[in-house]
Amino acid sequence: MEIKFSHNWNNKLSGQVFTTIRNSSNEKGEYYTNQIGKTFDVWLKGQNVIKKAVLVNVRPIQYNKIPLSLIAVDTGIVDVNKQIDLFKRFGMKETYSIMLVLTFDSI
Repeated sequence: MEIKFSHNWNNKLSGQVFTTIRNSSNEKGEYYTNQIGKTFDVWLKGQNVIKKAVLVNVRPIQYNKIPLSLIAVDTGIVDVNKQIDLFKRFGMKETYSIMLVLTFDSI
């Protein structure tokens, strides 16, 4: 299993625990929920695997209901309009997204 990043937002891949907010569907939400406790290969910009991380939490949530402070920590962007622009660039829809919490330490 793998999880890919196009950018190391807020340098989060250098920390021990990190989140990622992604487009999703009911099927993806169910898939990730069934993977809690499993290890994922973490890719950055299509390079080789940079690390392995354990999925510790899955939260289906509309991205516009995620606290702005959490989006700021996740992305490193504090300006609300810039946060919205970023999510629009990624094709994020207000109907369904998912927040994953992973750790580089085993649980």
